[in-house]
Amino acid sequence: MRNLFLILFLMIIILVSCRESITDPSAEIIEETPFVVELKQIEYPSERVIWKLGETHEIKWEITEYLENIKIILLKKFNEVAVISDLTKNDGSFSWAIPKDLPGSHHYRIRLVSPYNFSAKSTSVEFEIEPNSEEAIESK
Repeated sequence: MRNLFLILFLMIIILVSCRESITDPSAEIIEETPFVVELKQIEYPSERVIWKLGETHEIKWEITEYLENIKIILLKKFNEVAVISDLTKNDGSFSWAIPKDLPGSHHYRIRLVSPYNFSAKSTSVEFEIEPNSEEAIESK
């Protein structure tokens, strides 16, 4: 009889505690910002694009919803060469003045990265950066 009373008492405690954890259906629902897992694609630079050292060009991408800012990185093959912008608005474009001291190559890529989830990224196709024709003549 004592064991039965103990079991009944424990069941009442469990039922009461479960009942208190049920939320009020009329309570206001708070929307949370979703965790961005993948960034949308980079539109420009595209394949076979050639940019010149010292010039300014637009990097363009599709805007990823719910992501206010992004980081823009310059890659050579798949290795990070430079940070173009540590934090910029995710508005679909960024004007980049290509440094004159960057080595020319046809293996450059742009990578966009979420500052909140480093595995959320998008990488462009390869494009070329070459010396400006005036600078190439001066260096000879």
